[in-house]
Amino acid sequence: MNTISTFPNPAANMTTVQYEVKEAGRIRIDVQDERGNVVKTLVDEIRTPGTYTLEVNVSNFRNSTYYFVLTDSKGKVTQKTVISQQ
Repeated sequence: MNTISTFPNPAANMTTVQYEVKEAGRIRIDVQDERGNVVKTLVDEIRTPGTYTLEVNVSNFRNSTYYFVLTDSKGKVTQKTVISQQ
């Protein structure tokens, strides 16, 4: 099973997304709002096994809870992340 995490959590202006791919294949990472609407797609490409890191600017996100959803051919894993602008 692939994994995904975000830090810091809660985040203000930037958050780091770290994800691990167990098997080669198409990976998609979407940021969804509390209603399940995709507000941003971060990754949509083929990845080989390994650990990847992304820096994501969330300064234009409103204060709320978001879900970073990693999807591959076998399913989804989700990381709940709170955005709290100062």
